[in-house]
Amino acid sequence: VTLNGIVNGDAILMGKTVIVSQSAQINGNLFLGAQVAEISGKVSGSLFGGSAAVELRNGAEITGNVYAGTYSFESLPETSIGRDLFVGAYQVKLAGELTRNLKAGGAAFDLNGFIGGDVNIEMGDALESTDGMPMAWNSYGENLPEPAQPGLRVGPDAEIIGTLNYTSTVPVQIGDQVGGGVVYSPPVPNQSTYEYQSPEKS
Repeated sequence: VTLNGIVNGDAILMGKTVIVSQSAQINGNLFLGAQVAEISGKVSGSLFGGSAAVELRNGAEITGNVYAGTYSFESLPETSIGRDLFVGAYQVKLAGELTRNLKAGGAAFDLNGFIGGDVNIEMGDALESTDGMPMAWNSYGENLPEPAQPGLRVGPDAEIIGTLNYTSTVPVQIGDQVGGGVVYSPPVPNQSTYEYQSPEKS
């Protein structure tokens, strides 16, 4: 599915490959269901994506929030998200501009762009093994990016205005690109209680 024109409302695009080109303009929300989604156009609302890979290519402008459940989420340098990014993915690569907050869960994070608010990342035990990459990543389909090594990497060009909060079994060395400081938390183990009841006497 390729969209090149103007949609004066919401767009629901489903296909193996979904392309929203630079000439496309959606005056509403964008709902995606795809193996690979490439977004280069403008969306005045929010983006809701369920895909194996979502890529915001240069020129992409999302005025609202982005909600993505995917194997790989990537934003290139000349892209912008006007509000918050909520993403659950194996890997997240951000090089564009995020006006407000990032809330994410996954294993591999490369932050190289601008984030105007706070960052909250849940990594669990992804860093306990250097071989934590998904073994069957290519089963998601062809033309997908190769898996990144698990980790949390804040690049030299990154700028995070708020606080970086991350949860992991292993702490990570992070530079001084975080204006609001870094807060590390180990995962809280799941707790369950069992109350023994003696059998009733007959």
